[in-house]
Amino acid sequence: MPTVAACAVGRHHHTDADTFAELLGRGPESVRSCSFIGTAEGRAYLTVWSNLPGWLGGGEHIYSVSLEELPSEVAQQIRAGRNPWAR
Repeated sequence: MPTVAACAVGRHHHTDADTFAELLGRGPESVRSCSFIGTAEGRAYLTVWSNLPGWLGGGEHIYSVSLEELPSEVAQQIRAGRNPWAR
């Protein structure tokens, strides 16, 4: 599974709520995609994939934020099993 591999090679980034929401708020791009992947242990996770070469920061990266840092309405939706960023 690529997502687990991204975490294993140090591509897991703890971030703040603003950055997390900004990443998910962007629309699809030709060289990058971002998607919400779920929660575990009180954190929300997303994956960002870029087709840039690895030496330029490409590949898959995982970002996570504490659910407590997210706005309460967003955290409630996530806890209810809904993706607040679904289009």
